[in-house]
Amino acid sequence: MEIIEGFKSFLTEKGAASCNVVIMSHGEQNGIEMIDESVHLYLEILPRFSDTNFPAFRSKPKFFFPLGCQQFPTGSPMLNPDHGRLPNYSDIMICLPQLPGYSAFRHAIAGSVFVKALCQVFHALADRMDFEKMLKKVRAYFVFLNWKFNLLLMLLI
Repeated sequence: MEIIEGFKSFLTEKGAASCNVVIMSHGEQNGIEMIDESVHLYLEILPRFSDTNFPAFRSKPKFFFPLGCQQFPTGSPMLNPDHGRLPNYSDIMICLPQLPGYSAFRHAIAGSVFVKALCQVFHALADRMDFEKMLKKVRAYFVFLNWKFNLLLMLLI
């Protein structure tokens, strides 16, 4: 978790306008597997970016891309202890490569189809399209890549 605190300090020192966190690893339900094979829950990582724990980034966008098989918890947002009624997590978008309860698709040689779609779309459009529209393009391209791969598999069988 030292890496997260160092990353937050770096963002603050550089005056960054947004925070993008990409976590690429194997995962389990609600967690991500580390190099030492321990599992850290997303609920241990996400609070470190809350308004309470990262006040320098209050009202700045924070994007999370947990790119491993996992199931992200759903439910009501945690409340901000300082304000009682306001969500403690503001301006956060979490982008998952699969629906909860499913495995993320990763080709043995080509890697993650979601990451490929994400990188190609962002590389092509980041200078002229807003983030939300690019994510919609990623979704469409992701569906196309899956369709193309499934067609190839059917032809090979």
